[in-house]
Amino acid sequence: MKNICKNCGTHFDGDFCSNCGQKAYKKIDKKYITDELQYTLIHTNKGFLYSLKKIIANPGKTAREYIEGNRVNHYKPLAMLFILSTISAFIMFKIVNTTKVMKAYHANASRSSLIMDDFYSFTVNYNSILMLLLVPLLAFCSWFVIKKWGQNYCEHVVINAYLMIIFTLVTSFLLAPILYFVQDNTQLFMNIMQMSFYVLLPLLMFWFFKGFYPEKTTKEILLQVFIISIMFFVIYLTFVIIATIIYVIFYGIINGADALILYTTPKK
Repeated sequence: MKNICKNCGTHFDGDFCSNCGQKAYKKIDKKYITDELQYTLIHTNKGFLYSLKKIIANPGKTAREYIEGNRVNHYKPLAMLFILSTISAFIMFKIVNTTKVMKAYHANASRSSLIMDDFYSFTVNYNSILMLLLVPLLAFCSWFVIKKWGQNYCEHVVINAYLMIIFTLVTSFLLAPILYFVQDNTQLFMNIMQMSFYVLLPLLMFWFFKGFYPEKTTKEILLQVFIISIMFFVIYLTFVIIATIIYVIFYGIINGADALILYTTPKK
């Protein structure tokens, strides 16, 4: 039976339009809803869980397979990173109470420390967005340092999406429980938070690239990871300093305006 595409008007056989790919018309009823839900859940779970298992076992090898075209069973890495980062933000904000601990840590701190408290709170609350924003920066650093190993910048974006996925998994499900039990020791809590970024990330990067480039020696990978890490942290801290300066200026303007309003408002 010939179908008429509701999108472009082409006559076609089968379930999809041969011209534009539009799915054949199907009346929306109970069976339609059931079929769509079943397909969505099964397809998503299969791809997501399959990719998750492969990434946990060997993130570098999984990324290499994806880059080289083995993608049919894999969940898209950027979408997966966004989902996991959102889960991570919920864990850190609602369960670990990161913001509460930071406020306790800076309870008697100066304004500059309070600014850092706001900065850390922002990074936790908007973790999913920041993780995605870090990917292009990490990708630039890794591409710049090891572009001679064959991958272009866009491929490095995918590579570093996988790297941030394994980083998010480790921080969410291994470090988060530790942070939860040391909430009362705010100094230790902050030390672990900083270690998770400045120490754990390079270690995971080494493991990742060891799996992605099995043909390279340990010495080669260690050297490149060291250079990438230094480059990334220098650029990242530069951005943080600039953002902090802008925030301080903005904070001063807002508070100055508030003070002026309070000063000029007639008392009743």
